[in-house]
Amino acid sequence: MKYLRSIIISTFTGLALFFYIWIGETGSWPILQKHWFDVFLAVVVANVVGLCLLRMNPLLDRYVPWNRNTGIRFLVETVSGFSVLAVLLIVIRYAYIEPYFPPVEGEPQESRFTDSITKIAILSPVIIYLYSLVNFSVFSVNQYSHLQIQSIKTERTQLKLQFEALKNQLSPHFLFNALNTISSLIYRDIKQADSFIRQLAHTYAYILKTDEHQLVLVGHELDMVNDYFEMQKTRFGNSIHLKINMDEDLKKSFIPPLTFQMLVENALKHNQIKENNHLTIEIIADEKSNYIEVNNNIIVKPELLKIGNNLIERPKENGSHKIGLSNIRQRYGYFTGKRVEIMINNKFTVKLPVIRNSNEKKRNL
Repeated sequence: MKYLRSIIISTFTGLALFFYIWIGETGSWPILQKHWFDVFLAVVVANVVGLCLLRMNPLLDRYVPWNRNTGIRFLVETVSGFSVLAVLLIVIRYAYIEPYFPPVEGEPQESRFTDSITKIAILSPVIIYLYSLVNFSVFSVNQYSHLQIQSIKTERTQLKLQFEALKNQLSPHFLFNALNTISSLIYRDIKQADSFIRQLAHTYAYILKTDEHQLVLVGHELDMVNDYFEMQKTRFGNSIHLKINMDEDLKKSFIPPLTFQMLVENALKHNQIKENNHLTIEIIADEKSNYIEVNNNIIVKPELLKIGNNLIERPKENGSHKIGLSNIRQRYGYFTGKRVEIMINNKFTVKLPVIRNSNEKKRNL
């Protein structure tokens, strides 16, 4: 299709240039029966130049792409096209004009075609420049369309990741455990049951409120994770501890919603918590930090093997913590070029890049 378009455009351009020069030189239209070969030659030359430019485009796109230096690309494409035309005109002169149109005695060969050559020399770079301009316009439209499509794909992926995080919190399993806890507390401690219901309501209200947000304030996320953690203390009692040490300025930075909650949930799910085995989760960062650190001590569950500094899952482990960490990593990838870091030694540590601006986007998205 692109070759057909090039042939049509080049043919019309060659004809227009030929008739313009012919009429300018003779003052009349050419007789096609007599000068058909000249017309044919003009069309061939125009098409050869057009096809050469078309074939050079992939090479120029590789070494002198439009998006790196538009001015140099314009210059290179124009000079390349004019060079091809100059070579063709030289070939035509020595292979066609001089053998078949010998000069009149006493008249230099160059003087017969001075006006035509001058017009070609002026018009050809302009036409080739216009070709480059059209080429650049097509590139710009294609690039804009590509960016729009990429933006839509990115937005859909973000929504999918947020939906997965939301689905995890609205799962029947989570609600079933919460209702069982409420049922148990009602007959044992009404005051604690009331507190648990309020914390559950706050948690769900936060989840529903942030459903359409890609980023939320760290301070709001900390409030939510506090409510969530207090709910879990109803189940684990004083065997779990949450320590938050963060400067107020960092609480005004941003984070993908439910990030802290997912990390806390992973710590509770994948450690063996007993009365004599306390789990301590820390969320720490100071004003100069570029990362927010979430860590917990490791209490190896029977389903996990600790080999050196690595935790190896036994067969049939569902690996849900890996899904959660992958979700967090992918969501962070849309807002910062820094990676989420995970370290395992005597603690399991996740380092989250600080996002200081809600409009921050990953470069080259």
